[in-house]
Amino acid sequence: MLSLKLQFIRKKNPAAILLALALLSLVGGCRRTDNPVETNEQESITTMRLTLTPVGGGAPVTAQWRDLDGAGGNPPVITPLALRAGTTYNGTVEVLDESKTPAENKTTEIREEANEHLFVYTVSGGAQGRVNITVTDLDTNTPPLPVGLQYRVEVTAGPAVSGNLRVVLYHYDGVRKTVNPSNEIDIDASFPLNVTP
Repeated sequence: MLSLKLQFIRKKNPAAILLALALLSLVGGCRRTDNPVETNEQESITTMRLTLTPVGGGAPVTAQWRDLDGAGGNPPVITPLALRAGTTYNGTVEVLDESKTPAENKTTEIREEANEHLFVYTVSGGAQGRVNITVTDLDTNTPPLPVGLQYRVEVTAGPAVSGNLRVVLYHYDGVRKTVNPSNEIDIDASFPLNVTP
C-alpha cells in the first residue's frame, strides 16, 4: 500500500517525495531530551602531601603518596610519616593532579567546595591509640561539618611503634554531606606511620 502511494507521488510530483524524505530525516535526527543527565567527573588526584608542624616550634614533618599512572598501573610511591612520641602537631593536607603539565593543585577547589568534601583520617596497627587525629576546620553547612584540610595530631609518650595512616577524601556529589562516608571517593591513600621516642 505504501509503495503504491510512493509510486503515485513519484509519478504525480517527484519533488514531493524528496520533500517528504527530507522532512522524515529531520524528524528522525532531532531527538528531544527533556531530562538531560548531568555528569560531574570525579576529581583526578594523583598526589597527596601531608605537612605536620610541631606545636611550639620545630621542623615540619612531611609525607607523600603519589600514583601518577592511576589505579591498576604501577604501585604508588609513598614517603612514610615519621612522628615523635609526646609531640603535638598542626597538620595540613594538599592534593594535586600531576598528570597535567603544569600540575593542578586541587586543594583550592576542595576548599571552595568544602560543603561537598570530607577528609577522614584513620590510624591502625601499633600506632592506633598512640596517634590521635582531630579535624580542626569546618564548612559552612548548618550545622557546620568537618572538612579535614586542617587537623591536629597528638602523639602520646611511650616506646617506638609503627602502624598505618589511611586518608580518604569523600565527595558528596548530588547528596547532602554528613559525617558519614559517601559512596564517592576522590582519593584513598595509605601512609606507613612510625613513632619514635
